[in-house]
Amino acid sequence: MNFYIGNSIEQLNVDDKNVELDDEMMEYLYSIKEKIPFVAFFTIDPYSDMVVEKNEISDIISMCDYVVKKQRLNDYDESEDIILAIRELNSLCQNALKQSKKIIVIGD
Repeated sequence: MNFYIGNSIEQLNVDDKNVELDDEMMEYLYSIKEKIPFVAFFTIDPYSDMVVEKNEISDIISMCDYVVKKQRLNDYDESEDIILAIRELNSLCQNALKQSKKIIVIGD
């Protein structure tokens, strides 16, 4: 899945900066979702394209903060990679809110 800042799928430029979470990262996150009290991220279909509204972006930021601070990612085989990706997703989401834009998700 790739995450972009934007307002619509139609206006998306796939060459823009984005954050990618690969299939293994997504599988791991879904495997620990019961330990994460933020749900907006898990409503995203990893195989579809969608727009994440501004109110859900804050929940995704909270999820990113939570999984890093509570060390929920440390059991992942390549924990440094997933932690970096989650921090980048957090930053992308914060920038989207600062720009009054949404997050566009392009599924696999």
